[in-house]
Amino acid sequence: MNTKTKRLSIRQFEITPEVLARIRGDIDAVQGEQSKDIRCAYCGRLILRKFPDAQGHISGKCAKCGREYTINVANWRRVPQY
Repeated sequence: MNTKTKRLSIRQFEITPEVLARIRGDIDAVQGEQSKDIRCAYCGRLILRKFPDAQGHISGKCAKCGREYTINVANWRRVPQY
């Protein structure tokens, strides 16, 4: 009986304290903000979540259907409900 197991090569990176502080600061900055889900226009899979302060263009590829396109996040703003 062969008891060899296949090892997976997984790279692990150490995060420096400065980078970890920046990540935590970014998380704290969006606490309480409402995000908007941006879904693939072709299959409906979630591509990303946008916060109100996001701006510019994002190039994305859907992991489900494989279609690639550019998204202008300004077109995905919430319209205030009165």
